[in-house]
Amino acid sequence: INNSGHGMVRQWQRIIYKERYFAIDLPGIPDWVKLAEAYGCVGLRVTKPSEVVPALEKMLSTPAPVVLDVCVDKDECVFPMVPAGGANRDMILSPPTREVKEKAAKSQTGF
Repeated sequence: INNSGHGMVRQWQRIIYKERYFAIDLPGIPDWVKLAEAYGCVGLRVTKPSEVVPALEKMLSTPAPVVLDVCVDKDECVFPMVPAGGANRDMILSPPTREVKEKAAKSQTGF
């Protein structure tokens, strides 16, 4: 999944640290398709949801190794997530409300 940076770190900084972003964007990431091709693999890129299934079908039908570069919005979050130092029972299933974010920002562990 290509979000042009450290997406999970961005998510933590967004949810836990009041959007105080630091060192999360990677402006110099490689072109994964070209890199795959340079190593003799097949490189495919997906930029829209409608391209996912055809790309997976092509990937599965290709006898050579395939690198699938799935581009997503850098602000997209991943759920569920487990807070740092938390147990699976502390899992966050959906984006937290403003109240939860404020509570998390006041604690040392985030939740």
